Amino acid sequence: PEHAKHLKEFESPEIVNNINQQLQIGPQRIQPLFTHNNNNSDGGVISNLAYGVEKVLDSIHHGLAMRHWSDDPEVFIAPPLVREVVSPKFTFPLSCKFAPQLTSGPVALVGDAAHTVHPMAGQGLNLGLKDVEVLTQAIKKAHDSGMEPQTFLGDYQGDRQREIPL
Repeated sequence: PEHAKHLKEFESPEIVNNINQQLQIGPQRIQPLFTHNNNNSDGGVISNLAYGVEKVLDSIHHGLAMRHWSDDPEVFIAPPLVREVVSPKFTFPLSCKFAPQLTSGPVALVGDAAHTVHPMAGQGLNLGLKDVEVLTQAIKKAHDSGMEPQTFLGDYQGDRQREIPL
């Protein structure tokens, strides 16, 4: 939070300079989300599993990021420099929230009303689109069986809670 507060105070030339410095470095490794600890009461199984999954995801992320920079995955080609900031600065708090109940009677929450995810890589939009797809399937199921839509809204609730374990 303190670092974010500091960054929000930057003037346009400082923003341009910092963006250009980062763009010239290229894709970076993501810092670990978990500390690797073998001293857990479960013998380190959970910690090792989390660490292993995180390492696999990090390798995939780095490989995909490098792939988009050049045809040779080992070569980084820096993008053009940013010249100026042309819009106001905005911030979005990094948070993940999920409504505990997505349906009540004939009403269903979708998109940002159902869950809030930081706006990285369009994740919130993608989750919202999937909400609409799953809700549409539940409504179609009700229509095809001649029943009220809320009859199958529990399917929507269960599916989304399984897919978005926030």
